[in-house]
Amino acid sequence: MIFLFLKALRPHQWVKNLLLFAPFVMAHQIRSGGKYPTLLITFACMCLTASGIYLINDLFDREADRRHPDKKNRPIASGSMPPPLAWSAAGVMLAASLAVAVRFVGPLPAALLAGYAALSLSYTLAIKRLLMVDVIVLSFFYSLRIIIGGIAVNVPISPWFLAFSFFFFLSLAFVKRYTELRLLGSETGERLGGRGYGASDTVLLPIAGISSGLLGILVFLLYISASEQVKALYSNPLWLWMIAPLFVYWLMRIWFLAARGIMHSDPVTFAIKDLPSWCTAALIGLLLLLGSVT
Repeated sequence: MIFLFLKALRPHQWVKNLLLFAPFVMAHQIRSGGKYPTLLITFACMCLTASGIYLINDLFDREADRRHPDKKNRPIASGSMPPPLAWSAAGVMLAASLAVAVRFVGPLPAALLAGYAALSLSYTLAIKRLLMVDVIVLSFFYSLRIIIGGIAVNVPISPWFLAFSFFFFLSLAFVKRYTELRLLGSETGERLGGRGYGASDTVLLPIAGISSGLLGILVFLLYISASEQVKALYSNPLWLWMIAPLFVYWLMRIWFLAARGIMHSDPVTFAIKDLPSWCTAALIGLLLLLGSVT
């Protein structure tokens, strides 16, 4: 039962919450040791909130998940976890995350965390069925993580960073919808269950997704060429220009794999287990470090 409970919490999805650390790292404050406890507590609260929402989502979607080739094995959909237990666990986690955030992080981050939970519930109940609105909200979830992380440790957040994250993660949201359509064999002409997409959208989704991702990379290039913040943070900003080809490589590879039908329905989950993704992330980190070295 413990294993099934942990599986229902989807701990592999917690990697998304590492975005909380992004403003802190990008502002070059990693030597500010006093802020680490606050960041770690915020990370834990976000993980509790996300897992509570996942349980509620699975409770509402259990009938549709039972018809899905992968999701049918989730504990709630398969009947391994009783719904009353899932409801109780979700309530406890959401309440605990909010209480801890108010006590140890601050009222504003806690309010944003509550807003994240409310928007997530709205997504589960209605937004995910709305064409285009769903992917925009999915992308906003990533940006909201960045905002919460910055406010929690009082680090200014660059509008450039938020713009980049929105468009880049919008591309990944489109990947998610595209792979779901392919996985369910939507070429039959049926609409994706519980979503606003159908077979004909497999043509438009890659166009929209690739365009969004490349627009995000363009924002990054404009940032390193026009922002005064770059000059303040990086003594050798020329190294940053080499990051753009890495972003293009990773993004286009994800879309090629999706088009070939070998992409997991969640590109973030796929990237966690993908060696080229780890190598790309390591190279980007190295280039950021080289750009910072005096």
